Amino acid sequence: MHCVCNRGNGGAIYIEVDLTTQFEFQIKDALIKECQAKTNITSSYPTGYGGGIFLSGIGDYDPYSNSLNFKGLNISNNSVDNRKQSIYIIMSKLKEWCRYGTAGEFVKGNYSDTDSNENELQGIPISFEQFLSLPSDQIQLIQKPLEYYWALPQYDIWHIQSGTAQTIISEDQQWCGNIDEPCESIEYALKQISIRKGGNETYYISHKIIGITEVGFELTNPFEFNPVTTQTNHLIIANQLFGTSSAMIDKSLLKIMKGGNDSNIENGKQGWISLIQQGLIFKLYFINIVTDQSKLTIPIIYIEGSDSYVDL
Repeated sequence: MHCVCNRGNGGAIYIEVDLTTQFEFQIKDALIKECQAKTNITSSYPTGYGGGIFLSGIGDYDPYSNSLNFKGLNISNNSVDNRKQSIYIIMSKLKEWCRYGTAGEFVKGNYSDTDSNENELQGIPISFEQFLSLPSDQIQLIQKPLEYYWALPQYDIWHIQSGTAQTIISEDQQWCGNIDEPCESIEYALKQISIRKGGNETYYISHKIIGITEVGFELTNPFEFNPVTTQTNHLIIANQLFGTSSAMIDKSLLKIMKGGNDSNIENGKQGWISLIQQGLIFKLYFINIVTDQSKLTIPIIYIEGSDSYVDL
């Protein structure tokens, strides 16, 4: 299929569907090649998205229904305004659809996680009504490659956060780790690195990085880093997107929450951050450690073992 859409979205196929009704759209064997969607600057709504396919959904999609299935789709050299893009999807449950099955299998067709341009598949997990009201600069800011939703967290950094800020909620769940879906605890993040990279929580990973988002993290209980909790011998805890071009300029906040001078939470503990592991390399970069003004009776960092190494 070779075609051009000059005044809208979806160079080859435009789909607008009520996802709450009974429907089915499956691609069993189709080639969409060298199709284009071009921006119409006079349009009152967003145009120029989805060089091959533009899919917009009304309502919440249930991935378990298998109503949407692009497994048989082959895409090649599709574009929007002179840049590569084959599929653009707008639906509130976009993340859930991308994560159903294995590595985006129901949405990506012949897209390759290792070889394809990540901008081939893009979208936004919002309603179609919201999309229609967005200016193009806002769309560019919030759209993401669909691979983002099933791949490992960006730059191999698992982020943690306490509380909610700007609708970003921290939660210990299977896909947490990116800055817009941070994990809620250090322990869970460390386990998820082993699970997602090695298949189980006891899988040894040589190097792990935990990032603290710009919102900050509250340590409400002393934490012990030992062979069981870390499953690594090289651990970095750093500020948001540490070591990347998008790294946070300021330090991230790590707040020790004892809960008052009379709290017994320190009883039986050696430090708020205890390194009980032979040969552990522990690095704390661009982190500002503060307290809730309670009087601490144990050190902030406790090290056990002569061959452990700490870099602050």
